[in-house]
Amino acid sequence: EQGGDLMVVAAQLADGSELWRQRVTGSPRWGDVFAVDGAVVVVGADSDGASRMYVLDDGGGAVLWQRDVTRHDWASTHGEYLIWYDAAGGWLRGVELATGRESWSRRLSPDAISLFALVEEDLARPTTTDGSLGVTSTDHRLVVVDEEQTAYTVDVRNGTVISQGAN
Repeated sequence: EQGGDLMVVAAQLADGSELWRQRVTGSPRWGDVFAVDGAVVVVGADSDGASRMYVLDDGGGAVLWQRDVTRHDWASTHGEYLIWYDAAGGWLRGVELATGRESWSRRLSPDAISLFALVEEDLARPTTTDGSLGVTSTDHRLVVVDEEQTAYTVDVRNGTVISQGAN
């Protein structure tokens, strides 16, 4: 990271040899960087204004697509989808990783809290360097608790509400 640019480098685990590198720009600071099957996601984390989110091809580092984000946005993945909370617009979006095409969206309150359901497979995965499970999930359920004390479960594959009840 230097002067608002981030150099993303993919390396061979066996010997550390470089496979590819890609410079991404548009954020004074960078937050999440995570690799999933088929892509590398890089999310800006500017505390004062707009940043960028990039999705890179994991095979060669080419930019597949990018979006403007804010510091209140968050992103996660499930299968072939990036699950993105667009705080400025108040939308939870299911976006195809490979194309950036929005498959579904659901309006969320800015005061809503969202958590992925943890399943046994998640607890068996390697953790990040801080001991957390990171921002990916093996389960398709996202639990949302809104300011009206209603909890509902969203299927992140298609945006439908699976169940709903009082919190």
